[in-house]
Amino acid sequence: MNKLTYLTKNRYMDLVKKLEGGHWTPATIDQRWEYHSRAVELVRSLNINRPQDVLEMGTMGVSCVNDSDTIDYTERWDFPGKRPTYIHDSRIIPWPVHDKQYEIFIALRVFQHLTPFQREATREVMRIARRAIIVVPEVYANKEIPDSKGITYKDFVEFLDGLHPNLYFPTRDEYVYYWDFDNPSTLNLESVMRRSGKEGSPVLLSPPQMERDILTKTKNVAKRMVNKTLTVAQSIIRPGRVGDSGRKIPSRHVEFIGPAGIGKSTIFEEVKNHVVGNWKGRGDLHIVLEKHEYGHDAEDYLGLLQNKISHLEKYALPDYEKIRLTWFFSDILLKDMAIMNNSISSSKFMLDEGLCHNFSEELMRLSDSSFEMLMANRAFIFVQARRVETVVERIRKRENEAGRLVAYHMGLNNEELKKYIEQVYSGFNAFIERVEALDIPVCKIFAEDETQTRVGRILDFEKSILDLL
Repeated sequence: MNKLTYLTKNRYMDLVKKLEGGHWTPATIDQRWEYHSRAVELVRSLNINRPQDVLEMGTMGVSCVNDSDTIDYTERWDFPGKRPTYIHDSRIIPWPVHDKQYEIFIALRVFQHLTPFQREATREVMRIARRAIIVVPEVYANKEIPDSKGITYKDFVEFLDGLHPNLYFPTRDEYVYYWDFDNPSTLNLESVMRRSGKEGSPVLLSPPQMERDILTKTKNVAKRMVNKTLTVAQSIIRPGRVGDSGRKIPSRHVEFIGPAGIGKSTIFEEVKNHVVGNWKGRGDLHIVLEKHEYGHDAEDYLGLLQNKISHLEKYALPDYEKIRLTWFFSDILLKDMAIMNNSISSSKFMLDEGLCHNFSEELMRLSDSSFEMLMANRAFIFVQARRVETVVERIRKRENEAGRLVAYHMGLNNEELKKYIEQVYSGFNAFIERVEALDIPVCKIFAEDETQTRVGRILDFEKSILDLL
């Protein structure tokens, strides 16, 4: 009996390096690994024994299960060595697959392109497989593929005549859905974040209600979850060194900060394979939370979250989007606590997405003592632009080419977006001034500079940090 072998991070990086260009860009590699890794863990838990029991759609050269069957078509999204098991346009129904032929079907960021036959394709998945993993954004816009559109939770429930996913959760820019069609679920997972009105109809919370309820629930959940992150971190990241006094030596934490859309992740990808130190990244913080006692060090983090929720009220966002962002910001806080906890001290982390980028405004409200405590052992790479228009142009290009939308940018025209970015810059500049007053290392680079110039400045900065350790 054959045993499945799965996509690993090293294998993933080797493949995307060979395939780089078009779909696999430095700006999206980490994002795509996040949902690939989650899909791999889901499949791994199912005890499937033969790769031929797995069907993957639109892999772009990277399959979650080695030697799995694949379905693709030849008119678009080519890659070297493309040899699908089924050559078929999945918008054409039926698919050339027998009923329940596969134990699991996997499609990662494909279904947004199956318009106007997303419903029919979803029903084909239920016909041909016993289980399914679909990753798809709710909102999607791409000028090169103008008919593409995102799929919501409600859309899927409608497609499947009231059947709900067994599992449903967000990643950075998309949602992961998992169905076990042999054990169908009628639990409305989306309703967990809503309050029922009369006769069970869902009613979105008003902003004050929503804020109170989220804060109450978040505090309770955080008290149970904060140190769950920390205790698991101890088992997957090496223990800290111990100094002469017997106290563990703190970790160094380098974070890229700058306006969303300026290209922090792109610059991070440019430099990460050149740095000398043994730096860890965001991928090392995708950890499973396990039971642990609540620690005393969560209060400042809970305060940041409370202020962030209040901050969200300034934006004309749907209530559901505010709840989704609250989940994202909670995840950032938990991971930052894992980094800063003594149990993983002496490790070195370099992140393109972290606490200070996402909470700079809220951190500025802290007292000097709290601010200094949270900034201990950090360093910053501040990505700037000589022209605000550069950021606007990059944001629009990313929206058009990759279909990636930032919630704060929704509904803004170019002039409004420019003013918003100017405000964001003002806030980051004030944050950096406060950081520099504490003698915290800061490297300032410009997005418009040549790659060689940017990488050189960051590598020099890294050397100065390593000299301090």
